Amino acid sequence: MSLIWLLFIVIQLISVTFMGISIMRLYGYVRKYRFNESNYTLLLGFIHLNWVATAYIVAVPVWAVLSFFFLFH
Repeated sequence: MSLIWLLFIVIQLISVTFMGISIMRLYGYVRKYRFNESNYTLLLGFIHLNWVATAYIVAVPVWAVLSFFFLFH
């Protein structure tokens, strides 16, 4: 395995791990300090926290797969 492959895999694993830790901490905080999302956490008045978290959960793995595809194919 070349150094580029190894670096790529390590960077992607760090990215996915950071995403997982961030989401776990976010939802841990929300569970610990229960508050009404409709009053306090709507971004720009209409974007829900779950939408942002879902977009993050989808975007990171998709980015990892697409970057792998474009870098090595």
